[in-house]
Amino acid sequence: SKEMVNSPLFKRIQYLLFSTFCTRAKYYFAFILAEAINNAGGLGLNGVDDKGRPKWNLLTNIKPFQLETATSLKAILDLWNMQTVLWLRRICYDRMTKGRTLSVFVLSALWTPSQEE
Repeated sequence: SKEMVNSPLFKRIQYLLFSTFCTRAKYYFAFILAEAINNAGGLGLNGVDDKGRPKWNLLTNIKPFQLETATSLKAILDLWNMQTVLWLRRICYDRMTKGRTLSVFVLSALWTPSQEE
């Protein structure tokens, strides 16, 4: 809009940060809801900790606070859609001898459009 184009750079950056956070919040909700449903069915149990309390982190898919406060791209990639990252590591990265990272990115890029149909 004209108002956005004519607004100061700070305002545009502020709008960008807020709107991208709102978009990520939808995914946080979906990931956390799916994790809660899996935990309710007992699928997320990952043994017990040192104090004997059950750990319900087997199917954790996102850690929103750590993701929002991450200081590196590696941390962001590791904390977003964690189960898919583990799957890509097992299926592609660990099996390759050369070009591991590129292979994972190519597989991920090829896989994503097939899931959107």
